Amino acid sequence: MTRAGPVGRNAACPCGSGKKFKRCCGAKKQVLGARERVFLIALICVVIAAIVVGITSFNQDAGSRAPQRVWSDEHGHWHTVP
Repeated sequence: MTRAGPVGRNAACPCGSGKKFKRCCGAKKQVLGARERVFLIALICVVIAAIVVGITSFNQDAGSRAPQRVWSDEHGHWHTVP
């Protein structure tokens, strides 16, 4: 007797292997749909953009905190430039 509806996870697999559906054809890797693929690509782009912004802001902050120094021959030592 053949079933016309969907196969339950614990039912015998319709391929004839004798295994349960969840251990045979039900366990096959599912391919991402178009919507999931677009969402995944968008998420990756957002993460990359956040990393770039973080690195850029870190480099700008590090440069602005370091005082600029100039050597003075007259005094024989370094002076901090405001």
